[in-house]
Amino acid sequence: MRTQARALLVACALPAFGVDVLALDLSTKHDPSTTASALTTNPAFPLKVSANNRCLVDRDGAPFLMAGDSPQSLIGNLSEDEAAAYVANRETYGINALWINLLCNAGSGCGSDGATADGLVLFTVPGNLSTPNPAYFFRRAEDVIRLADKRGMVVILDPIETVGCLGTLRANGVTNAYGYGQYLGNRYRDVPNTIWMHGNDFQSSQDSDDRSLVQVVARGIRDANPNHLHAVELNFLTSGSLERSLPRIG
Repeated sequence: MRTQARALLVACALPAFGVDVLALDLSTKHDPSTTASALTTNPAFPLKVSANNRCLVDRDGAPFLMAGDSPQSLIGNLSEDEAAAYVANRETYGINALWINLLCNAGSGCGSDGATADGLVLFTVPGNLSTPNPAYFFRRAEDVIRLADKRGMVVILDPIETVGCLGTLRANGVTNAYGYGQYLGNRYRDVPNTIWMHGNDFQSSQDSDDRSLVQVVARGIRDANPNHLHAVELNFLTSGSLERSLPRIG
């Protein structure tokens, strides 16, 4: 499983194609007894933007300082028992946010077909976004997200990351991409501990066709469920995630 050294994220995520993120490496050894107590009270999900647009707060208005890890391929590479053990381990480090890719293939550290370790495929018709496999989306992915919820962790969930899955978006087109987004919005509307995060080293975000495909998934999610935040990770070479001229989701 590929986990990147992005151990602390301090973010103010607006419900648009914009997010300011500071990442620091906290990979050195630590005393779990000192960090496990850092998050003594689970936040009241879902998270939202504070009234002054300066930070994230929970449903009750309590500030949420995001201390994160990025096990992007967790769903695809780990069994449910392994995922539970991983999440429990992260809790001992004071982690309260996990970046996880909902779809995973060779581009982000999983098998080429994206199937889970025990053989659950993503779609009943390979690569067709209009044919989501209920066994994957209804059971495995949600189970992992709820494991995090029980430990007070928000999941920064990328619905179709653009390192390995941009070709899938292009092959499916706008209609299937929007329908996929609607499916996800409806499917996870009652899973409170999520922030949708679009892109992932989205180097072609200035290409209007590619950008439209990513945006239409976001719009589908939002149209089905307007209650969760959206953020984005764009071109890492140009700090593109800070580009204010990019069109918003809606």
